[in-house]
Amino acid sequence: MTDSDFNPHPATLIAIAGVFFYFSSARTSWCEASRKFCKGCGGSLRSPCLKCEQEMAVWEKFFPECGVNLSELIETRQTDLEQQKQQIESLRREYNYDQALSLAGPIKELSDTRFKEYQVWAEEMLQTLETEYAEQGSRRDKLVSEAQVAFDNHRYDDVIKLLDGIAEPLRDDLVTSLLREAQSRQQETQDLLAKIKERVASRDIDGLWEDTSRFLELNPGHKRVLNLHEKLQGRRQKRETQTTTLLERAEAAYLVHKDKEVLRLLAKWPPGMKQPDRVSQLLELAQARDEQAANLRQEIQAAATEKAFDGLLSKVEEYARLRPNDDSVTQLKEQLLKYEEGKPPEIVVTKEVSDSPETGNGNKTIPYLEVLQKYAVFRGRAQRSEFWMFVLGNIIALFVFGILIGVSESARAEALVALFSVVFSLFVVAIIIPSIAVTVRRLHDINYSGFWFLFMWVPYIGWLIVFVLCCLDSTKGDNQYGRNPKEANRPVSGSGGNGS
Repeated sequence: MTDSDFNPHPATLIAIAGVFFYFSSARTSWCEASRKFCKGCGGSLRSPCLKCEQEMAVWEKFFPECGVNLSELIETRQTDLEQQKQQIESLRREYNYDQALSLAGPIKELSDTRFKEYQVWAEEMLQTLETEYAEQGSRRDKLVSEAQVAFDNHRYDDVIKLLDGIAEPLRDDLVTSLLREAQSRQQETQDLLAKIKERVASRDIDGLWEDTSRFLELNPGHKRVLNLHEKLQGRRQKRETQTTTLLERAEAAYLVHKDKEVLRLLAKWPPGMKQPDRVSQLLELAQARDEQAANLRQEIQAAATEKAFDGLLSKVEEYARLRPNDDSVTQLKEQLLKYEEGKPPEIVVTKEVSDSPETGNGNKTIPYLEVLQKYAVFRGRAQRSEFWMFVLGNIIALFVFGILIGVSESARAEALVALFSVVFSLFVVAIIIPSIAVTVRRLHDINYSGFWFLFMWVPYIGWLIVFVLCCLDSTKGDNQYGRNPKEANRPVSGSGGNGS
């Protein structure tokens, strides 16, 4: 077919041209839609979706993947950024730089070109915040240094004024603690000054020295309080001298058994002056001994009136120990000794045995209980059996306590351990006085003074000396400390007073 034979219909040509234009336009649109950078400026034509973070063309209104309305989303984000700008400005005015910096940092890191102006603003604001933060920090350090000097000089008002000039967000632990201490001391100073003035006005100056001392520790430059303190100090020194003299006189009176004098002297203790522990101890000891002596004297007087002399000698001896200066009791003691010597020996022995705990055979006393009966008797004599049986009894008791406590600890019975420990402690305290008393009587039995007991406190060899002395046999017959206990306890036969 020749060219002359090809003669298409005009409608056919129009259709072919339309098809060609359609495909040419579609190709051009697809190429434009797939472009990533602008032909004019080279800028990115893609940006992440603000919701799903996937890339999309900047001219799209709705993202085809998540269907979000980009215009509304951008507008909402811009509103949030504006609010953050206002918040950062507000924090800056409040000197809260740490929080302002934490909010401005993420804005600076925005990479979306649609928020470029906020990114630029955040960069400038960060520089401003850091500069102001450094300046305010230097100012704070200077104020703290000045406040520390004022605090050392006891100018608490100046400390408070200086530290109040530091904004709350800029205060660290040092500022807070220094301000709190200054406020506390200022308040205490004001309260003390008001109290001092009130007590001076009412002439109530007993114990005021402690208040003025504390006030001058807080404010040493107050002249009026300083003058008052010096006067109180002089008065206090006189009272200290007075109390020292009173305590010395009371100690001396107690040593010579003048308990009423002790109570009378200590009753003069100046009010407002602190009492040493020894004062309360002396008061308790003197009062207890005075009451004991008064009770014994009443019993002795009642027995003497009724002429009930049996067993009265021990009470008289006890009273004489409490009141050695009472001549009337000394005379009564001598009369009772003569009365006791005039008794038939059988009566003396029978009476002594019947007043003491007995063993099963009915004629021997239990030495351990005999020592406890003479709990605080330092006069008289004690033979070796009485002394060593008491020592042996204590050793056995301590050994039993040790076993009980050990078994309780092994069984983890804490209640029993506590109970046995308390009982053990009470037992040890209870046997101290009778132990000393029986040792003194044992020394008397070998005609040694009870003061030899003090050798117990000589290091290394003192206890050995006392041990050897306590092992010696009794001196024969009577000595300066009384009868020989062996002869006094020996069984007597006959009725005419003739011993075997």
